[in-house]
Amino acid sequence: MSSATLRADLSRVPESTPQPHNTVPSRHDNDDRRAAPAPARPASARAASVTFPDLRELKAYPFDRAQNVPNVPQIYLMYAPGERAGRVGSCHGNNQFKRHAMPAVPTPGGRKGPSYGWLEDMHLSTPDREVGSADSMRRIGGSNFCLDAHRLGARGFVYYVLEQGQHLADTQVRRCREQRYMDALRDQTDLEDYTGQAACSCGSHPAPRRYVRARQRNRD
Repeated sequence: MSSATLRADLSRVPESTPQPHNTVPSRHDNDDRRAAPAPARPASARAASVTFPDLRELKAYPFDRAQNVPNVPQIYLMYAPGERAGRVGSCHGNNQFKRHAMPAVPTPGGRKGPSYGWLEDMHLSTPDREVGSADSMRRIGGSNFCLDAHRLGARGFVYYVLEQGQHLADTQVRRCREQRYMDALRDQTDLEDYTGQAACSCGSHPAPRRYVRARQRNRD
């Protein structure tokens, strides 16, 4: 993957017409519960714009729970290299990585039996029978993220920490920054955007967008 491709200007990358998507709410549209839309903040309080990083310069963590992902406030990218598609999110620690990653042995406490982590549980599930923590098989007809989780499992994704640190400990600040990374992925790269819901409604971002450059998948 060339740096030029990752930094491609959106003016040279046509957006595909968004396809119809399942609108059933899911906790996988968001990484932690979104607050009600916040009022616009003064410009001095808004997060600075970001440049989407060259992924070759970042560590790609396999979705293996033994990986030492930093346990600090962070903005992350769940990325499927084979699909060139990613989903930006944020969390207060490494809990989202751990929830999606495979443990060495299945863990108890899944909603529907022992769990291998959400990505692998989705892979092992069928439309008629969800496994472990899988809870989104009904969404594979509309969400490419859920469909690719079912198709590829944990081994088909890697995890990048795009930004980390205690400056992201404040939830509203972190979500605003998360939204800027979402928009940077859409505007500065040619990657498919898995994201289905805005992270921040503070008024300093472009109009809400979702599933930018979504590609059709074979859903048979």
